Amino acid sequence: MSIIARHPSKLNVLWSGSQDGQIRKWSLTSKKTTKKIQAHDGWVRRLAVSKTDKIVTVGVDKQIKLWEGDEFSDSPEIATIIGKSPFTSCDFTLVLVNDE
Repeated sequence: MSIIARHPSKLNVLWSGSQDGQIRKWSLTSKKTTKKIQAHDGWVRRLAVSKTDKIVTVGVDKQIKLWEGDEFSDSPEIATIIGKSPFTSCDFTLVLVNDE
């Protein structure tokens, strides 16, 4: 395990990323993994979690990936962006739009 991120609104949920490219969702209540995803080819450098259970990950494989974090989702990968060099950081940003 090389990186840990907490869920912003669920205190009993953590996500971890590791050097083998896997990300895992953990239940602190049961002390068990509730979801495993082979996210990257190599080290997961960073991950971030949204309130709506979306996960963004970056790896040394030069990819940014967006995932569905719900453990009942059949196809967790939502999107992939391939870069020219490895990424080292990621975050979710809240954008508010005023319709007026």
